[in-house]
Amino acid sequence: FSTPPYLYTIMTGRRDLFYGGILRYKERLHKKGYPVTLYISSGGHEWSNWEKYSCMFFRQVFRSEE
Repeated sequence: FSTPPYLYTIMTGRRDLFYGGILRYKERLHKKGYPVTLYISSGGHEWSNWEKYSCMFFRQVFRSEE
């Protein structure tokens, strides 16, 4: 991106198959100056995390601007 996105959020569980790669990816984005937020929870790549993350993400996307 020529301009970093307004919102870049990564959410993962500690037991997720992709956990190590996600941490490396977050660091790459951070070094490029992207405003990235990382949420880490217990569990893995499973519905309970997807449900929680979806709710969190949509609250961020549709928050009201003040």
